[in-house]
Amino acid sequence: MSAARSPYVKGHFYDTGRIIPGYDNVVSQRDEIKQKALRTKMSGAYQGRESGNMSLDAAVDRQLLQLIALVEDKYISDHGTLRPWDYFGFLAQDKDLHDFIKINDSAVPVMNMLQAVPRLAGLVHR
Repeated sequence: MSAARSPYVKGHFYDTGRIIPGYDNVVSQRDEIKQKALRTKMSGAYQGRESGNMSLDAAVDRQLLQLIALVEDKYISDHGTLRPWDYFGFLAQDKDLHDFIKINDSAVPVMNMLQAVPRLAGLVHR
């Protein structure tokens, strides 16, 4: 379906991918021309066009190094001591700075329902 020049088009299910009501993103945009324009804006990050510290690879490497350091410093379990960790928190602060987990936990059931019955998304977005 996602291949170039595919005869298939996105159905109403994708309307539920809107994060902000009334504003489509690369996932929820069903108009093929507009969706292609959004993908084009994003493509540079995935093609290595950025250089130095601003490249996607460099950003991923920085985050991975922070993650490894955090796990090694605080969350390696040993015999008799289990140290659970929540990997969704911001790495530098080691906590969920903006209640992302709380918001995500409350939103996922609603999103699942909307994806099962996409026509309800219009009511929720109103």
